[in-house]
Amino acid sequence: MSLAFALPLGFAALAAWALPLLIHLSRRADRRETPFAALRFVRGPERPRRRLRLEHPWLLAARLALIGAIAFLLAEPVLDAATRDERAWVAVVPGADLAQARRLADANASWHWVAPGFPAIGATGAAPDVDARASISSLLRELDANLARETALTVVAPADLGGLDAERIALGRAVQWQVVAGASPQPDTKTPLRTLALRGAPDAAALPHLRAAVAAWNTPAQRWRLDERAADAPPGDADVIARLGADATRDDLARANDGAVVVTDRANDGAAAWLDGDGRVLARVTAHGRGRVIGLAQPLTPAALPLLLESTFAHDFERLVAGPATPTRAPADAVAPLVEARATTPARTAAAGIDDMLILVIALLALVERGLAWHAARKAPAS
Repeated sequence: MSLAFALPLGFAALAAWALPLLIHLSRRADRRETPFAALRFVRGPERPRRRLRLEHPWLLAARLALIGAIAFLLAEPVLDAATRDERAWVAVVPGADLAQARRLADANASWHWVAPGFPAIGATGAAPDVDARASISSLLRELDANLARETALTVVAPADLGGLDAERIALGRAVQWQVVAGASPQPDTKTPLRTLALRGAPDAAALPHLRAAVAAWNTPAQRWRLDERAADAPPGDADVIARLGADATRDDLARANDGAVVVTDRANDGAAAWLDGDGRVLARVTAHGRGRVIGLAQPLTPAALPLLLESTFAHDFERLVAGPATPTRAPADAVAPLVEARATTPARTAAAGIDDMLILVIALLALVERGLAWHAARKAPAS
């Protein structure tokens, strides 16, 4: 890890060093000449040639150091986080058969787990205790960015690979992708209880169909409950808020910011999210923070939306509020990383710790400079 500068032009501020130098070179002690009649016609000795002299050298040094520290901060120091290791790397995804991996990959390489911090694989081969929901895709991208470009990388993945995200893994180098027996850890299978909060003034004829739809969503993989409190009751921590017959409230949109889904019967101009058999748009969706706002093209009533009476309504409405599913597991053979057209450069991270230290140093230097300036002013001869 080495220090670099994101904005080296910030060092141009060092030109300001000329200001305190000029001030100290031109400064003279404040002395007032007093005429003395008895010496008026006495010619004094020839004055010695004036020599260059700096007054208050400690004050000058403090001012120069202060300007230098500010210039260093303006240059935006960054840490080159590239991992410098001449040996090749072998990154093993937890769940992979380590004994089989050792037979396939270079035993003299630097062996690490694909886990936060990329811990080294010890002699015992014990896998680190990691969250099964950790994104293997993100960790591989991070590893690729942090390794030096010339470092060869082998990734050993279990046949049943988890921790995938919506994007295909794309790295800035060719990776030797080895698939061995095993499976990525499964996340906690405890089924959370989710809530649909029904608010506003829903049509009375639609209520039985909404209740039946939410009841149909209850499966071994998910549990739902319907919250039918008063129309003006806050949505609480509901996962889905159906605000029917009224506009979405500020509380509804705040929940959407946190990841909830808000369904209203107010049309919006978002992307089409639900079509009927004839291709007519029944609902549009817009992103709102980490959640979504879905606007129905017509009120959720049997008269305006005949699909409410269909047996497929529960499935269609669930798919609408759930959004497209993102698979997180796949056969490792099918998801070998792609190579990006351009090689990634070693990651550089802002040196937050250095910035904080520099700001503290600048503050201390400013205090020292003011103290020395006050002391120099006190010692100046009186006029």
